[in-house]
Amino acid sequence: MAERAISTEFDTSVPPNGLAEPKREKNVRVVGIGPRLGARLIDTVMIGFLSMLVAVMAGLAGQFLGMFSSNPSGWGSLFTAGAGLIFSLFYYISAWAKNGQTLGDTLLGLKIVRTDGSKLSVGNAIVRYIGYLISAAVLSLGFIWIAFDKRCQGWHDKMASTVVIPAEEELSPGETLTFVAGDRGSTPVWVGLWLVLLLLAPGALFGGLLTLGPFVDMAIKALRGG
Repeated sequence: MAERAISTEFDTSVPPNGLAEPKREKNVRVVGIGPRLGARLIDTVMIGFLSMLVAVMAGLAGQFLGMFSSNPSGWGSLFTAGAGLIFSLFYYISAWAKNGQTLGDTLLGLKIVRTDGSKLSVGNAIVRYIGYLISAAVLSLGFIWIAFDKRCQGWHDKMASTVVIPAEEELSPGETLTFVAGDRGSTPVWVGLWLVLLLLAPGALFGGLLTLGPFVDMAIKALRGG
């Protein structure tokens, strides 16, 4: 009688003792409001400069269309402001979805991850950008919230389930993460600076973009000889 073959393969999905392997726990320091303010200042300066270049090119296109309109300056202003805002949206969403870092974050050693340790998807980045606009619109309270939240999350972070951590922090799948706030000693100073800058910077940038419309109009008229 032929003997039945006995399988010698083991089920590797379950540990030999029959018990599931416990998840590893890890404390992760989240970045406070000070370094995040520095990163945003760097991004604001860079976006402002590049937005001006993009806006001028868009303004030229707007002026071309404006030649067929009774209000050429209006077309220039519309294209200029719109291009600057679209560039800002593309910059943040692409940077967050690629590696969780804008230029400012990279220079200051920060990165953005989801609260489970994974990277952001394009959808997460879009939600975070919408949260950015909301955080800024309500007197910047969504950003100030970072200083008082136990995980240093702004409203945009909470909407997208993200945290900001040091760039050198390595996270592995299967870890149970506990986020710990860093030093809060200078929080009042950073809150004051953030509030002042965030109230002034968006208006200055948007005003500058709108101003470029008439400027482009005058430049084209000069090139055409009046």
